[in-house]
Amino acid sequence: MKLKGLLIILFSVMITLGLWLGSKWFYNDWFIDNYKYLSKTSSLTAIILFSWSMILSARFKTIENLFGGLDKVYTAHKWLGIFGFCLILLHPIFLALHNLPNTAKFVAYFGLYEFDSIQNAGFNFGIAAIALLISLILMIQNNKIPYHIWKKSHEFMTLFYIVGVLHILLVTADISKYPLLAIWMYSWFIYATFCGIYIKFLYPIFGPCFEYTITQIEKYEDMIEIKLTPNSSKVLRHKPGQFAFVKFQSLGFDSQSHPYSIACAPNPEGTIMFGIKVLGDDTKNILSLEVGEKALIYGPYGNLGEKFLRGDKDCVCIGGGIGVTPFLSIWDAALNHENTNNGIKYSKVHLFYSVKSEAEAICDDNIRNSMIQSHISCDTDCILRGHSYTLYNVQRDGFLTIEKIQDKIGDLKNKYFLLCGPKVMTDSLIKQLKDKGVKNTQIVLENFDMRHVNLNWLFDIIGLNK
Repeated sequence: MKLKGLLIILFSVMITLGLWLGSKWFYNDWFIDNYKYLSKTSSLTAIILFSWSMILSARFKTIENLFGGLDKVYTAHKWLGIFGFCLILLHPIFLALHNLPNTAKFVAYFGLYEFDSIQNAGFNFGIAAIALLISLILMIQNNKIPYHIWKKSHEFMTLFYIVGVLHILLVTADISKYPLLAIWMYSWFIYATFCGIYIKFLYPIFGPCFEYTITQIEKYEDMIEIKLTPNSSKVLRHKPGQFAFVKFQSLGFDSQSHPYSIACAPNPEGTIMFGIKVLGDDTKNILSLEVGEKALIYGPYGNLGEKFLRGDKDCVCIGGGIGVTPFLSIWDAALNHENTNNGIKYSKVHLFYSVKSEAEAICDDNIRNSMIQSHISCDTDCILRGHSYTLYNVQRDGFLTIEKIQDKIGDLKNKYFLLCGPKVMTDSLIKQLKDKGVKNTQIVLENFDMRHVNLNWLFDIIGLNK
């Protein structure tokens, strides 16, 4: 993840707190209850983090470039939501602390108030926002619910945000008292709410959408390869290593779009290919697709191939299982478009494809077909042209390690390492690379495991696991 995006978020938090404290100093409006400083700090910071989380979900290209890829944007989106959740829980706790040691009064502070004033209505909206957020977090944490329900639950984050804003507008808060702070915060409210509305209602209309038709399907036991051609002159122009969101328009098919890696190099015709593994409820209907069916493709997204396009160092691409698919377009481009790409020379590629068993090596034929199309008849020819390909069978060869990779490619420090696959594999290989002295700037990880977030440590603290 690029540091630039994180620094901008940190800077926005600092501006917010600076405007707040500066306003209190300018108006000489200090709190008697010191716990309120902690409460306001946590709530203002949480508001900015939740605002950013909404903005990051809108798939804007400018934001993607700030963070170094949409997968990095979604990672930041996930963690900002988690940190915001922790901070927003602290907000009412700090407000109620002055009631201690009277435990009954402390607990009563978190109850609902009568709707007999705007202030009380504002308090109730605050309690409702926190209750809604806790419910959403518990749902997101539940890995057993179907993917489409899990994904749809994120749409209620916009509702939580709006309810939270209503709380701020109705209570007598510092935001409404200080003009500069009010202008700053209301600007965040408006823009973040717009982003939530945009991604839900406007993105399907105004987003980067292309109409395609399925022209070829290859089905395997738990994977399907789909080739699509554009329906018009408006075609998706991707770079090697990118992905797109795909929405198949089959009758009765899940109407939500899903991100899939583009498994072919850019070509003049605009045809694209996806390799999709059937993992559960979210992809099981894909096996029923047929030639001639229509699809809407949104994108392209991702910066996984950025280092490859530089052409200044060899790229070592390490894919585990279905994680090899984003490297298929890089491999295809490296072999079949070797001279230049708009004046930019591509890097040499060393591709490592790790599978649990020979039966899982479904993409091996695609990789070798790219070699044949590039008039490479054997692995020796491939090496002579500066590339290499290794199919690594864990059942036969044991786990893939950096030492084994180093035996194949030699020096590690003058190469880029691109990884995608199971978290256990990528975490282990990244640690091994760092132990070998490889810098963070040489390592690129593609990670879309947004669903699995371990919050048990937090639930233990607040008692939700009991």
